[in-house]
Amino acid sequence: MYLEFKIQNSSISGANPAYIKKFNFVQKSFQNKKVKEILFYEVMKQSINESINDAELLISDYNKLQTNEVYLAEINDMINKWSILLKGKKAPHFSYKALNGKTVRIEDLLGKVVYIDVWATWCVPCLREPPFLEKLQEDLKNNDMTFLSISIDNDQVAWRSMVKNKKMKGIHLIAENDWKSNIVADYLITDIPRFIIIGRDGNIINSNAPRPSSEKIRSELTEALGS
Repeated sequence: MYLEFKIQNSSISGANPAYIKKFNFVQKSFQNKKVKEILFYEVMKQSINESINDAELLISDYNKLQTNEVYLAEINDMINKWSILLKGKKAPHFSYKALNGKTVRIEDLLGKVVYIDVWATWCVPCLREPPFLEKLQEDLKNNDMTFLSISIDNDQVAWRSMVKNKKMKGIHLIAENDWKSNIVADYLITDIPRFIIIGRDGNIINSNAPRPSSEKIRSELTEALGS
């Protein structure tokens, strides 16, 4: 909490992502060895869980500066686990049925930037995002974008009813086996909603992307469309 307070009230500026700023602040501003060990560890753990691309940029410095062997090993294990989902890696395959019964595969979406929403009808945080998602869809409708929502609902009737009754836009698929589905395992999903950006070439741009309600998402999608 103290670190967050210091970051928010510091004069740190620049284009570096938030976790890189935090990491650099710990390196420059804290002297106690044990405190630095803990903070380096916590910043890296948060970064891996929320922005694996930032964590990958930090891992070299972390390995040089982390003096606690337990923390060092744990973070490197996490990085290795997430490495298949780094920016530029081929997006793991999925193939699920849409409302009309047609099967949609990730390969069918090549040529457009894909913004994926993994959600469920019972997930309260998930249900806060559709208005923001629809605004994104409207604003980016003339771009090479596909908006894809994949439900992990166990109750397909509830899923179909919500999508139809709320007139939810975009492509809607349902993953069989809910939390045991392939997309949950392959994309290391532990909570929802989870958003993913995949490039025109089928490679990952961000495997843990900002939500539609985030101020960051527009710039990320604009950058993805320009790449």
